[in-house]
Amino acid sequence: MIYVRVARETLARGEWMILYFCDNLWFEKPPLVIWLTMVSLKIFGFSELTVWFFPALAGVFSLLGIYFLGKKIFNSKIGILAFFALLMTPHFLLMSRNNMMDIFFLFPGFFNVIFRESYLGRKNLVWSFFLLGCAFMFKSVVALLILPVFLYHMYLYDNWHLLKSRYFYRGLAVFFS
Repeated sequence: MIYVRVARETLARGEWMILYFCDNLWFEKPPLVIWLTMVSLKIFGFSELTVWFFPALAGVFSLLGIYFLGKKIFNSKIGILAFFALLMTPHFLLMSRNNMMDIFFLFPGFFNVIFRESYLGRKNLVWSFFLLGCAFMFKSVVALLILPVFLYHMYLYDNWHLLKSRYFYRGLAVFFS
């Protein structure tokens, strides 16, 4: 619950860009989870439901993401099995129930792969890089582990021509902005 305390203390100071914990500057984690918690606290007030709103929403999106990923790669039966396998994982339920950054890392990762799987329309590359940027803002450098998967996917399907696409460079611009 340290992230809730950081969000509450930062919100009490009226700050959004500079995070505080125990009256000290706090630079331990990327700010996106804290910002989402602050938005929730600002809109709904302080309660358990408020603190769990965005992690629960991220859990729902993660479940949908693994379903669509399983369906895209295999079939809908595998997607449903993957959905229920993730749903019954105790650690996943714990992360969805608490304000932890790991749950926020899952759904951008799943949807990033889904967009890459379906980039017949190259515009999905921009969405893929947007989700990679969100994952970076949720979990920092760990999100860059998605890049080898991206490169392996390009190698596997021989899609090196995407490096010449303007959407690839637009996606990079979105990621770095």
